[in-house]
Amino acid sequence: ESTMTRVIQPKVTFLKSPSFDALDLDSVHYYITGNNTNVVGVALNPSMDSMRYRIQPDTAVSEADTLTLFYQPVLHFISNNCGYTNYFRLDSLRITSNLFDSAVISNNNVTSDIAVRHIQLYLRK
Repeated sequence: ESTMTRVIQPKVTFLKSPSFDALDLDSVHYYITGNNTNVVGVALNPSMDSMRYRIQPDTAVSEADTLTLFYQPVLHFISNNCGYTNYFRLDSLRITSNLFDSAVISNNNVTSDIAVRHIQLYLRK
């Protein structure tokens, strides 16, 4: 059984060629499909209360920022056949400001609804 059970969807304003790496887990890299994307999904670990990600908005530029998400796993009953899964409540976040201006939580309830965007990241102009 995987401990990485839920994906959050940060909303990102058209990053040219982005790269996301989980810093707290070995060898977890989020491959971004295509260029000029505005949505990236990352996983949360229910056995931890925070995750750090290295965000490189454009792989042609060596600078990057670190996004730290603080959250609480919430056990959610699905059915007798399926059992439980983890949802999450995003409590807060921190982001360095090398390339990003700021970040906000737009929806702190992370469920199985992949259409919901949870975080908005704002690049410096």
